[in-house]
Amino acid sequence: MPKQTKFKRFIRLLILLAVLQFVSVTAASAQTRYDLASYSDLEISIDQNGSHNNALSTQHGSNLYAQITQTGNHNNLQSHQSGNTQHALMYQDGIDNSTNVAQSGVGNQIYISQEGTINRTDVRQLGDFGAAEIIQNGAGNQILLEQFNSGQFISIHQTGNNIHTEVWQ
Repeated sequence: MPKQTKFKRFIRLLILLAVLQFVSVTAASAQTRYDLASYSDLEISIDQNGSHNNALSTQHGSNLYAQITQTGNHNNLQSHQSGNTQHALMYQDGIDNSTNVAQSGVGNQIYISQEGTINRTDVRQLGDFGAAEIIQNGAGNQILLEQFNSGQFISIHQTGNNIHTEVWQ
């Protein structure tokens, strides 16, 4: 194959990859959903503002930090961390908030604050010396908190109507 034909194929491939990347970025920015993966000593920070918010963060390693802030009507977030010394900070302000956080490892910390109408939180910590603080203010406050192993700490503050809390330690 002549050099010029190889070069043209290479240029076409580069253009195709650039178009695909542009289409992917455009599609991701048109939605309010983020899928992120990271490794040790990395931080995830997601800030959303809109009516159809949905965030997903997944981390594996140690010294993990995830902060997700949502303001909007249909907030939904998920954070999954595995490793040691993990920190998850979740803030939601909207109408239909829901949070699902799972951590496995030693020294996990979760802070969740929900302000809105229907707040739902599901937290699962697997490992020793976990700490969870959850603050809810709204009309439909629901918390399911599961902590397994030893040295766990819980702080829950709920104000509003229809308060339901279930804790497993």
